[in-house]
Amino acid sequence: MEQWTLWLLLAVIVLPVTFMMIATPYLTRRTESFGIGITEEVYLSDTLKRIRSRYAITLGVLCAGLLAAALLIFPLQDEQSMPYLMVGYVSVAGIASFLLYLYNHNRMKQLKEQHGWQQPDMQRAVIDTRFRSRKPTLSNFCFVPHLVVSAATFVIVFLMYDKFPETIAMQYDFQGQVTRSVDKSYFSLLLPVGFQLLMIAMLMLTNTIISISKQQLDKSDAAASTERSLVFRRSWSIMIVITGFLLTLLFSFMIMTDLLGIPPFVMTLVPLLITGVILGGSIWLSVRVGQGGSRLKHVPAGAAATGTGPSDDDKHWKLGIFYYNPADPALFLEKRFGVGWTMNMGRPLGMLLAILPLVIVALVIWLVPK
Repeated sequence: MEQWTLWLLLAVIVLPVTFMMIATPYLTRRTESFGIGITEEVYLSDTLKRIRSRYAITLGVLCAGLLAAALLIFPLQDEQSMPYLMVGYVSVAGIASFLLYLYNHNRMKQLKEQHGWQQPDMQRAVIDTRFRSRKPTLSNFCFVPHLVVSAATFVIVFLMYDKFPETIAMQYDFQGQVTRSVDKSYFSLLLPVGFQLLMIAMLMLTNTIISISKQQLDKSDAAASTERSLVFRRSWSIMIVITGFLLTLLFSFMIMTDLLGIPPFVMTLVPLLITGVILGGSIWLSVRVGQGGSRLKHVPAGAAATGTGPSDDDKHWKLGIFYYNPADPALFLEKRFGVGWTMNMGRPLGMLLAILPLVIVALVIWLVPK
């Protein structure tokens, strides 16, 4: 592998993923800490500042050591081993991050019990009945351009079928060289179009989930937290639409490479750059907005500086990550640790949607020609 490819891979994938793992405690709401519900006053205390700082420093040192070891091992590996090396690094770093999270989650649970941070007022929840009418996300009609690109690719394949080479590339190495190919057929050429449509459908579902997910408002100033939540949801809705369009273009680009004779280095550069743009945009948005809009600096007039936050429902959050509450009609809600949304595992449909990605991955692996 050429050195520029290695450094680009590190810059656009490995380092952004590492940064997100380290920064997560600073991106969550100020009424939650390592999966435990607290008040904002507690979040801003010196004790919790030290806990967050130690988490970030410890994980940062561990990741730096792991990355250094991976780079030392790399020269001893052939190019085919490089993806496994990077996946291995991300996996080990992820496990280390999870174990460190569990340690701090249990510590937070003990501190909450010792200091009596649970307040009676935290048992009341607040909702805004006009929230949905204010259009918290973009319309799914914004995915029409994605479908147009996919349809155009489908038409081009049929019209230009005879001009495609007799063997179709299915896998490339990091230098853009073909490592696996199959005989030309309509199925092999149109399979990426099928992936496009599946991806678009999943992103439309995600956009809908963002719109209908459970409200989480601050009782000390519901109006201000409503505005933050709207900005948070709309921002991620826009990000999802942009991400979907870039990935749709990438799938079409992959189909056209055999037809247009794209140079090998371009085959490596384009996917990495698109991945870098998507990851970079996601990180910028996470840092800029925070979970639920918690990092937004421009707060509407009248918003309180601190608040009690949502209902204290720690008992429904298993390990502070998995939400299980059969009595809650809400199917989707915000994560407690990290940025994004999760599902209510106490609902049958929530459990079904949780395993759906695994089914899709298995289906993709089964469909790809060997």
